[in-house]
Amino acid sequence: NGERKRRSIVQIVLLSAGLIILLGISATSVWFVYLLREDADQVAHTLEVENQIYICLLQLRRAESAERGYLLTGRDDYLQPYRDSIGSVRESLKWLEGYYEGDAVAAPTVEAIKAHAASRLAQMESIVSLYGQGREAAWRELLLSGVGKEHMNHIRAAVEQLLAVESQRVSAERQHVFDSLRLSRIGVS
Repeated sequence: NGERKRRSIVQIVLLSAGLIILLGISATSVWFVYLLREDADQVAHTLEVENQIYICLLQLRRAESAERGYLLTGRDDYLQPYRDSIGSVRESLKWLEGYYEGDAVAAPTVEAIKAHAASRLAQMESIVSLYGQGREAAWRELLLSGVGKEHMNHIRAAVEQLLAVESQRVSAERQHVFDSLRLSRIGVS
């Protein structure tokens, strides 16, 4: 009878220990799923930021292309894509400025993009206006001055800097995801 009691106690202790270990593994798995979800959300958000950066640059190029189309053909139907692109550039810059507000690393780069984009857009607007007024020598001189190209070169360089910052952040976030996955495998094993 004493031996039977001892076996029952050992079985209860072993079952309890197994249950505690199983609960620990389950809790760890739930925690790792939470971490993975959080990490995946961070990566998705960073990709959204990169998308906004690319949209800004693309819309600047579209504005330039529409401006050229207008200057080459004189057709007003090029002005609508030009204006639409300008609006999209401003929206993207506003979004980026809000996102990077207070970011000591990236905010100055966004400000540089914003300043050069504003100067480039103002130059394009002047060229289009001068063309509309029939002042061919004035708009050609402004167009051929190389100032627009200079602004776009500064914008591209700043965009590359901003993308490098985001790339570093994505790499760090992905590493965190991989570390979480590795830990979750260890916890489940």
